[in-house]
Amino acid sequence: MQRLMATLAQLTPSWPARGIQNVHPLPGGYANDNYRFEFEGAAFVARVPRPGAPAPSGLSDGGGGAVGRRAEARYLALDAAPEVVAFDPASGALVTRWIEGAVLADAPPRPAAAGKWLATLHDAIPTGERGYDPIAAARTDLAGIDDVAPAAVVALQRPWRPRRRRGCHNDLNPWNVVRTADGWRTLDWELAGDNDPLFDAAALAHGLGYGAVALASLLRAYTPSPPSADAVRAAQIAFQLREYAWARRQLALGNANPDVYRQAGAAAAALAALIEGGEG
Repeated sequence: MQRLMATLAQLTPSWPARGIQNVHPLPGGYANDNYRFEFEGAAFVARVPRPGAPAPSGLSDGGGGAVGRRAEARYLALDAAPEVVAFDPASGALVTRWIEGAVLADAPPRPAAAGKWLATLHDAIPTGERGYDPIAAARTDLAGIDDVAPAAVVALQRPWRPRRRRGCHNDLNPWNVVRTADGWRTLDWELAGDNDPLFDAAALAHGLGYGAVALASLLRAYTPSPPSADAVRAAQIAFQLREYAWARRQLALGNANPDVYRQAGAAAAALAALIEGGEG
């Protein structure tokens, strides 16, 4: 609470502290603490970076510091992103307006609707701001970790050859997308950058629990020229490797959250199945 009030004093100095009411911590977030609060009858969200948290890995601008945050600010200016009230590129502290609606995790869409929305989102994201490489992110996160799952070792040795690169979100889990009366809004742009758009499709389908049939339906709605099975599998491997490596890094940093343990185990199992399926 003290760090939140200090952050708000810096970002919104004209807002008196006595006017900050109904503060509630939000779940999720391991590099930042997030809070919902109200001021003068309106609701907002504050992102307060945790001291010493590692910068996002895999971004061509490093992801941290003012350079990386300025790139994030350009993504946050999109209509698909939350309305920014205040942002400090040096620290990453951020205040946005609260978005009323249901996250996709609580209101899962049909695969075709998800595919059409993803195409619209990608059309809106600019290309050329910076790059994102999930394999490089995994290598960084797994550096110094000895007992890496065998499937992850295999995946790390495979080249990542995107079919094409364009601006992507790169963290499209269903808790980062809100369905509102005016359309879908997307949260958390810290990892945005040029990548294979199939990576976003793989992430979204995984988070929504889509199987192979549902993912194929999503991709048919996304593009008139659906990708090959090998291209889809490569994107899924890259996604699961990134998820595994991030979880292992968190565990190495002392984050013993049960969800992180589950993510590491589930991603390792998914990698093994994808690699075996591709070789079978």
